[in-house]
Amino acid sequence: TVDHGGVPKPNDDLDIQLLWLIAMERQGINVSSETLSEYWCNFLTPHWVEYGTSKANMRLGLPAPLCGSHNNPYKHSCGAFIRSEIWACVCPAEPKLAVEYAYKDAIIDHGDGEGVYAEIFCAALEAAAFVISDLNALFDIGLSYIPEDCAVAQATRLARTLYAEGVQWQEARHE
Repeated sequence: TVDHGGVPKPNDDLDIQLLWLIAMERQGINVSSETLSEYWCNFLTPHWVEYGTSKANMRLGLPAPLCGSHNNPYKHSCGAFIRSEIWACVCPAEPKLAVEYAYKDAIIDHGDGEGVYAEIFCAALEAAAFVISDLNALFDIGLSYIPEDCAVAQATRLARTLYAEGVQWQEARHE
């Protein structure tokens, strides 16, 4: 183990979620994408991939969702859905509200990409999981908030089908 002298290492997955809590604490529970974008641009330290792309676009004057879409080859990546649990925890048992926050968050760095649908799907599922334990019901809830033909929905349906058919990961990779 490495001794970091009691100073935590940066962790973009967690740090952004904490930043959203600070924004809500300072600005109120009804934060907008504009407010989250301001916090993103002013306080977020990572400058790589979709984070840096959206920051550069904001500095050009592009608001969300344009800052997350314009010239962004990472808009379909996983950066947004790894932040979804904060919205589920802020909105336990309220997937619709969690989705509203997740959308405001995800469009900052994923604009019109699949990354937005991934965060929405996960936030809805996770918020509902506070009161529902049936995995299929949770998948249905998450899917109900995203377009039926998006890649996230298609991948989820495929995974459910393969699981129901008893196909293991190693088998699915070779099909």
